[in-house]
Amino acid sequence: TTTTAVWCFQESRIKMSQHDASKIMGDPKDCWIRYDSISNKTLEQAYRSQNGTGSCTPMTHYTVDFELMLQRKITTGYSRRVRRFEVNDATESSSQKTTASSLTMKKEPENNAADDESSTAAAEKKQTTTTTTTAVWCFQESRIKMSQHDASKIMGDPKDCWIRYDSISNKTLEQAYRSQNGTGSCTPMTYYTVDFELMLQKKITTGYSRRVRRFEVTTTTESGSQNTTASSLTLVEEEEQQHTLRPETSRFLHTLHKYLDCRAQMHAKYLEVDEFQTIAKYSISDDSGGILEGEKNSMEYKAGYQQQSIQGQPIQGLDELYQAAEIAEPIFRNVIEKKVQQVLDECEDQNGNKTNIFFAPLKMKRRAEEKARDDYSERVPDPHVSWLYDIVRGSIEFT
Repeated sequence: TTTTAVWCFQESRIKMSQHDASKIMGDPKDCWIRYDSISNKTLEQAYRSQNGTGSCTPMTHYTVDFELMLQRKITTGYSRRVRRFEVNDATESSSQKTTASSLTMKKEPENNAADDESSTAAAEKKQTTTTTTTAVWCFQESRIKMSQHDASKIMGDPKDCWIRYDSISNKTLEQAYRSQNGTGSCTPMTYYTVDFELMLQKKITTGYSRRVRRFEVTTTTESGSQNTTASSLTLVEEEEQQHTLRPETSRFLHTLHKYLDCRAQMHAKYLEVDEFQTIAKYSISDDSGGILEGEKNSMEYKAGYQQQSIQGQPIQGLDELYQAAEIAEPIFRNVIEKKVQQVLDECEDQNGNKTNIFFAPLKMKRRAEEKARDDYSERVPDPHVSWLYDIVRGSIEFT
């Protein structure tokens, strides 16, 4: 009898048809797909040498956590469950049988044959095993704020930034999640909602979103000893296990999830620059409601938005436009420099970031004339050159 370890990842149901039948492990409904031979060998060697702990990189851009039994794509953070199967090839006479059993991350105790004394002891004292599974809800914190949380609130690797909800919010989330079959939303605490389908927490007052995750913590108690393991499923994986989605729906949800994840990452990057969100305190004053005079597709615009000559009248030609631009340019530069300095003073340049201001030369007259003719020739009132706004321009770079 020989035993071979076979490593598999759990595919989403809608993608199972993309895999050859020889790559599927066990019941296709369980969606387990074998790793290629090189990745399988890499995983097994790492698993044995590390005693089932730590992690491994079986292929480019992917890591596998042996303790959580999760595969994670480094570039996106997307996770899948993994499993280590032990395949026993037993040959009897001319027939051969193959059986497969799955192992969790914890190493199973060796099943050595017991001698008479141990058998007698086992008969005298039966061991009892109790297994309980608890759902633990977490939100993903920004890295710069992780130091504000007690270690007991951190779930898993601190680098992943998962923070446990308080017990009341956790109970509220789990009850809603179960009663709604993992769909809809819930308000675990004031000003916050959690969307179970997108697995996102949203602050109602600002619209700011964070990723959330539902971990399943399994506690096994045997003869006084206790073992705890944690596993988690991402939104798409849980949803696809419960529902069969149309391809177009799946693509939409995947794109939406990536967009929202990108927003969360951008906000985290912003917090590295402005940790206390000082810049966010600035507000933009309402304008007059836009420059359109008529309906949305109308070409009729408000005359008050036309560029003005130095005499205070609507621009009639390029010469008048550039005459006004030359006067406005130093004023524009002064306003921009003051505003940037005001922001820097408020933030106190807290992270040693650098700021650069770039002022471009006036737009070339030939290009300005082309743009006015191509983009604004149908605007009312005339002339079309009076609708050119970007003759004086610049940009601000924060690094």
